[in-house]
Amino acid sequence: MPQSSASHTLRSQRGPSLGGHRDPFPGLRWVRLPLPFELHHINVWLLDDGDGWTLVDTGLDNSAIRDTWKSLFTTALAGRPIRRIIVTHYHPDHMGLTHYLWERFQPQLLMSADTAARTRRLLRGIAAGDRERIATFCRAHGIGEVERYTAFVTGEGYRRMVSGLPEAITIIDEDSRLHIGGREWQPLIANGHAPGHTSLYCAEAGLLIAGDQILPSISPNISVHANNRDEDALHAYLSSLQRFARLDGDTAVLPSHGRIFTGLHGRLDAIAAHHRERLAKVRSLCTQPLCLAEVTPRLFRKTLAGNDYPLALGEALAHLVYLANRNELDVVEEEGVQRFVIP
Repeated sequence: MPQSSASHTLRSQRGPSLGGHRDPFPGLRWVRLPLPFELHHINVWLLDDGDGWTLVDTGLDNSAIRDTWKSLFTTALAGRPIRRIIVTHYHPDHMGLTHYLWERFQPQLLMSADTAARTRRLLRGIAAGDRERIATFCRAHGIGEVERYTAFVTGEGYRRMVSGLPEAITIIDEDSRLHIGGREWQPLIANGHAPGHTSLYCAEAGLLIAGDQILPSISPNISVHANNRDEDALHAYLSSLQRFARLDGDTAVLPSHGRIFTGLHGRLDAIAAHHRERLAKVRSLCTQPLCLAEVTPRLFRKTLAGNDYPLALGEALAHLVYLANRNELDVVEEEGVQRFVIP
């Protein structure tokens, strides 16, 4: 669950209205789509590509956003087709309308191998034995709302927000070079927020389409759940920030939520500081043995409605796992429940 990060100075650009668009840089069109969440919008990007467009991300699938796209076909697209779609990661606000737009335009579809694999797994639905494995995970961490948690991690809600995934996919990685509108864009693949999350960097233009990996005023959700229980997601995410720090500090960052901004290096420092503060808070809570379900409400101290609850559980566990893997917390088992405590 995204949380506010440490204060820092950014120079940012005002975004378009919901369903609207504007052109902040030559050859790039900024489109803002509505979302039915507290985080009420997503930015998607149209790159001028000759006789058509390359689209980065699609918005999630519901009737309101389909209607928004129908209007955008004549406004933002100006009657030109989408020739390529690049998906940054599998989350429904980024992947949701991929199949819907593919059916209309038959574009080339590009994404990382992990993005394709995770999407297909969630669209297939729950496999035999998954419910029991998830129930065991919930018991081990003191999670009482098993059905609510199971629906989240198995994709029951996901399938209502994603129109599908075509069979024909072009897999991209960091060795790929994408030529769009006479410019070269390099995919930057990172983990932590989502496996195989793909940002796009154009050194010539000084632009970084960051997806959710770097946001201007919140930290993306970094989670460990039943389906990635062996992953040190926070370590993966913090390691990725070091790679982005090698980019030019004057790079304009185009995030999926919020405004375009410059001040990349200061923002990276602020995100890292936010997680250091969160880790210190977790350590301070675990002076007595606590399970995940006991740590989470103490860490977030807000009403966790809807998907906020499993997102908060996942983020709390990511921080607990990070500390346990570095021997800053011990894991003890009491009556079948794992508890974390300062050594």
